[in-house]
Order: sequence, then C-alpha cells, then structure tokens
Amino acid sequence: STSTEYLQDGPEAQRIASVIPYYPFHGVPRFYDISGMTQDPEAFQLCIDVFVKRYAGMDVDAIAGLDARGFVLGPPIALALKKPFI
Repeated sequence: STSTEYLQDGPEAQRIASVIPYYPFHGVPRFYDISGMTQDPEAFQLCIDVFVKRYAGMDVDAIAGLDARGFVLGPPIALALKKPFI
C-alpha cells in the first residue's frame, strides 16, 4: 500500500538487519557489512523500497553516492525514483 509507514525498528528494518552481519572494525562502534543484504535479493529490494518510499514525495533533483555503500544503494534508488545518480 502507498500509505506504508516504515519504522526504525519495524518488521522491514528487522528483516533487512537479519542479513547484515556486525563486524567490530578498528574502533568503529557500529560497522555493518551490507554484503549479506546484497546476497539476499528480497532483503536488498526491501531496503531499496524503504528508501524510495521515504524520498518519493520529496522534490529531489538527484541521488548521490558518497561512499562505497552509496554506490551500491544509490543507483537502484535513483532508477526507482527516475532521478540521475551522481
């Protein structure tokens, strides 16, 4: 439904988090490896859907990828929103 409200700790977030392992990384307290999500197409699509829902109603000019994760998540979000990816 288009009225879906995604909650930070809701079932969608829990489903996505279930495939993202935590790795302590050189003093970074919350480093999570998203490769678990990219290997699970259903979780990956759900993650993209959550972002698309969040930004669909905003007047966004483009989607930018600022780091490695941005280059993984940004292009499918940009395509779904029919916005350029930079």
